[in-house]
Amino acid sequence: MEFNELSLQDLEYNFFGNKLEKLPENEKNEYMSMYLLYRKLFTNYIIDVLNLKEIDEKIKKSEFKFISVTEEEKDIYQFFVNNDLDYFYIRNDIYLEQLSSEEIKFLKSILNENVMLNQNVKEFIESTYKKAIFNNSLNNGSFCTVFYGPETMNYSAPNNALVLGFRYDSFNKNNLNEEMYIKNNENQHLLLQKIFEEITSNAQSKLEIPCSIIEYNEFSVQRKSMSKHY
Repeated sequence: MEFNELSLQDLEYNFFGNKLEKLPENEKNEYMSMYLLYRKLFTNYIIDVLNLKEIDEKIKKSEFKFISVTEEEKDIYQFFVNNDLDYFYIRNDIYLEQLSSEEIKFLKSILNENVMLNQNVKEFIESTYKKAIFNNSLNNGSFCTVFYGPETMNYSAPNNALVLGFRYDSFNKNNLNEEMYIKNNENQHLLLQKIFEEITSNAQSKLEIPCSIIEYNEFSVQRKSMSKHY
C-alpha cells in the first residue's frame, strides 16, 4: 500500500477506533466503504461547485511560491483529496447515521460500481450532504461552535458550515533571505485573503450555506497514523 492511500484499516484506525467494534466484520467494512464512497462523492461535488481545482492550480502557479507539504507531513484529511488538490481539503466529518434508510439503500446500491458524479448521484449528494456533514446532535440541534483542531478560535467554525482546510509549507523560505521571505509571506497572505473571500462568497451563493476556511500548519494538523496490517 502506498503512503498516499487510505485503506479500510487506516480509516478504522484513524477515524473510528472502537466505535465500530461491536459490528460484525462484514458490516464494519461495508460501513467504512460507504463512508469512503460518500466522502469521495461529496468531495468531488464541492470541488466542482466551488471550482477548487482551478483555484488550487492558480495558487500552485503563483509567483509567491506556495510549497505543498510532503506526503508524510499531510493532515489525515488531505488524503481524501490526494489526487485532486494540493492545498485545499474538506475538514467536515461525515455522519452516515443521519441519512434515511432509503438514502443508505441507494448508497449501498452504488457501492461496488465505478461511480461518477452523474446526474442521479449529484442529486443524491445535493439532497443529503447538509444533514450528512452538519452534526445536529451538538447542542441539541442548535447552532454552536465546533473546533476542527486545537481548541482556539483560529480552528473553529459553526456546526452548520462547510469547513475547508488549507495547508502549505508556510515555513519554507524558498531559498529567500529573511527580508525577502517576510515580504513573500505578506504577499502570500494577501493573495489568500482574496481567494478565501471568493470561495466563501461562492459557497454562500451556490450552496446557500456558510463556508469557513481554516489555515493549518504543522503544529495544528492530525497526521496519518499507520495501522497494523495482518
